[in-house]
Amino acid sequence: MDEMYNFGELYLANQIGKPSHSYVKATINQRPMTIPTIDSVRLVSEDGFNFRFDPDLSADRTIIADQLYKVMLSESHFESNKSNYMDTRLELIIGDQTKFGGKIIVPYTKLSLGAFLLADLTTHLAPRLLLEPKLKYIATNKNYVFINSNEFAYQLYDNDDTYAFALQFKIFIAQWNQSVDFIVARLVKPYISTKKPQEDSVGELEFNLYRYTIGWVYDGNRYFVLDYGSRFMPFNGDYEFGGVMPLSLDILKVSELSPELIDDICTKAAIRR
Repeated sequence: MDEMYNFGELYLANQIGKPSHSYVKATINQRPMTIPTIDSVRLVSEDGFNFRFDPDLSADRTIIADQLYKVMLSESHFESNKSNYMDTRLELIIGDQTKFGGKIIVPYTKLSLGAFLLADLTTHLAPRLLLEPKLKYIATNKNYVFINSNEFAYQLYDNDDTYAFALQFKIFIAQWNQSVDFIVARLVKPYISTKKPQEDSVGELEFNLYRYTIGWVYDGNRYFVLDYGSRFMPFNGDYEFGGVMPLSLDILKVSELSPELIDDICTKAAIRR
């Protein structure tokens, strides 16, 4: 990656994106819900490292989470006597092909957590400018799993109260006539009320940390880094959510790092923060 690239000068629009006949499908047990892809979304950066969506996606995420929660709640009334968990499935459909798919098993005690997680993934799969999605990792509390695929399976448990994930996308930048990697990293904890939950609402978020950033991904065996050129960012489910700046290397280039060195750097970065 060349240092001449200044991400801060970019206002990324839909130069090449998903076709209009694409959608995200969330299935709760056997009940499907479809969400159309979004065309009018851009990425804007003020500092060249961190981006934001314009318009912001948080309202869409909350609406989708609330809709999913109501379906989950309805299913729990009918199915909870048969099992302690419900099956959920998430798919990105382009044309007649599934380009991204995942299964999340949700306990009936964690419907809010499951609804927010599904809605969060759905919301970030929907923008048409984000191509070739891949789930890098998913984590709840202390259970971190490096997925690095467009297919995954994961289970939530009764003692989970937070979730984190990172998605990798490709974005085509017309000014450079090439694609770069865009990372969505999220760490979220729904608010847990001590009162009886309101059955008509998914609730609110206690905290919501994120990093949206662009560069070139290099994978370890358990973690990954994003190369900015002269600097890079470790991603390990923890470091990227702190008030941290990218790191630099004195001798090697990021592209010269082995998977083992990437894992070692990411492990030490978490301790350093």
